[in-house]
Amino acid sequence: MCSKGYPENYKNYILIKNIEKIHLRKEEFIYHAGTKKKNNKIYSSGGRVLNFVVLSNNFELSRKKATNLIQKINWKNGFYRSDIGYKVIE
Repeated sequence: MCSKGYPENYKNYILIKNIEKIHLRKEEFIYHAGTKKKNNKIYSSGGRVLNFVVLSNNFELSRKKATNLIQKINWKNGFYRSDIGYKVIE
């Protein structure tokens, strides 16, 4: 996920709500790239903010699970590219 406006102009220090509600399975990971923790809350602190990774033997399933995790966050100031992985899946 990236901050809206990235790579040009984007706002920093925007609260990322609902991230604490995500319960990851052993094959699911969220890597923080541009985040900052303050008072036990996560805020954006860059253009590229979060990376979602799901390990499996099926690209389509991995992509679907990662997208589901992203949608759980429902971060209004963030976006993700929905075209990533489509060439491998088709």
